[in-house]
Amino acid sequence: TKIGPDHAGNTLLEFYRKAGASTELILVDSEVQTSMAVLPVFRNGKRGCFVNLACNDGFSAEELLGRLNHHCNLNGGCVSPPRAFLFGYPHLMPKMQGDNLRSMLEQVRRTYSKDIENDNETTSNSDVN
Repeated sequence: TKIGPDHAGNTLLEFYRKAGASTELILVDSEVQTSMAVLPVFRNGKRGCFVNLACNDGFSAEELLGRLNHHCNLNGGCVSPPRAFLFGYPHLMPKMQGDNLRSMLEQVRRTYSKDIENDNETTSNSDVN
């Protein structure tokens, strides 16, 4: 997850913390705003969608992999890999498409596919909705 240091990003961090989720892997970029989507449901049951892609426009595979590598290095190698890697909506991230998406997912799989010593496996999922 990549966020900006704004109200939306801070609210998201607080939500994760209150839920007891780790925020170690969240990338806070002081140069961008947090992406936002508003999905109103109208009285007739139809739905709209208003989106500001903000930081999604520049989020790159290199940034994501750099954050994961930073996490591994802080923890003395990947001795405590994430329990799950969930990646969604690459069609909304121009720098995470095609070969960039393929190579990023392959790198994640190689890095986190199996922690044999502790018999832990990282669950990986992509939502290409």
